[in-house]
Amino acid sequence: RFLNGELDRVAVDRANFIKMARLEASGELRLNDEYSKRFDLHATPSLSVFYFTLNMKDPVLGAHKKLRQALAHLVDTGSEINVLLNGRGKPISSIVPLDLPGSERDTGAVRRGYDLAAAKRLLAEAGFPGGQGLPAFTVTFQNTDSNTRNRFDLHRARFAAAGVQLKAQFLDYPSFVKVTEASNFQIADFAWNADYPDAEDFYQLLYSKNVAPGPNLGSWVNADFDRGYEATRHMPDGPQRLAHFRDMNARVLDEAPVLFNYSPVRVSITQKWLRNFKRNLLQPEFEFLDIDLARKTAKP
Repeated sequence: RFLNGELDRVAVDRANFIKMARLEASGELRLNDEYSKRFDLHATPSLSVFYFTLNMKDPVLGAHKKLRQALAHLVDTGSEINVLLNGRGKPISSIVPLDLPGSERDTGAVRRGYDLAAAKRLLAEAGFPGGQGLPAFTVTFQNTDSNTRNRFDLHRARFAAAGVQLKAQFLDYPSFVKVTEASNFQIADFAWNADYPDAEDFYQLLYSKNVAPGPNLGSWVNADFDRGYEATRHMPDGPQRLAHFRDMNARVLDEAPVLFNYSPVRVSITQKWLRNFKRNLLQPEFEFLDIDLARKTAKP
C-alpha cells in the first residue's frame, strides 16, 4: 500500500529494511538508490533502553560480583545490532538513553564490551573456570516471536563460548510481568521507554525502594547509589547532578546488576509529498503530518 501511494509513512521492519535500505560503513542508514528517488528515510534515536536484568535474589548470580562482570563481557551488542537489527540501534553503557542529559555522553560511562578473554578470566576468578560448577541460566523473554528467538540464539552462542550455558523462557507480556514481579526468574530481557524526558525516570530502575514488584526487577540494593539518586531526584541538570550520576554509573558498572545492551533507532520511510516531517521522541507524530495534497494528487 505504501509503494502504491496509499500510505504517507510506514515503519520499517527487518525484512523490508534489507530490501529497501542499507547500513553505510559510516554507520548512517540510507535508502537504496531505486527507492531514494521516491521516498525519504527517517532514523531517530529512541528514548528507550534494552538490557538484561540479573535477579540479585538468585543464590549464584547475587553472590558473585565477578561472575556478573564476566557475563557483562559476553553480551555481544555489536553483533545483535549489525546482524539482527541492520544497524538500527546504538550500544549503551548506562541505563539512560543517549539523547537525554545524564547519559554516558555526559558521564563518560564505558561499559564492559564483548571480550571473551576477559570473561574467561573473570569466570576463573569467580571460582567457575570455563563455566565449571555453574548451572544453566534461564533467560526470560517478554515475546515469543522469531526475532526474539534469533536474539536468544545469538547470545546463547556467545555465552557458550566461555562455558556459560543459557536456556530460554519465551512468554507473552502478561506472563512476563507476573513472573518477573514475583522475582521468579534468573535473567530477564527487559526494556524501558521514557515516561518523561529526564534521566531520573531511568535511574529509578535501580533504586532500592523500587525493588520487585517495582521496576527494579532485579532487586539490586546499593546504599551509595540510593544516596546519589535521592540527591539528584529533584535537582536541575548541571555539574553537581552530573557528578552524582558519574558516581552512580561507576557503582552500577562495578556491581553489574544489569547487562547493558542497546537503545533502538526508530526508522520509517515517508512519501516525498510529506512536508516538514520531524520525528518526536515522546509524542506520536501521526496527528502532525503535513501533506502536500497537490503533489500527492499529481503523483505518477
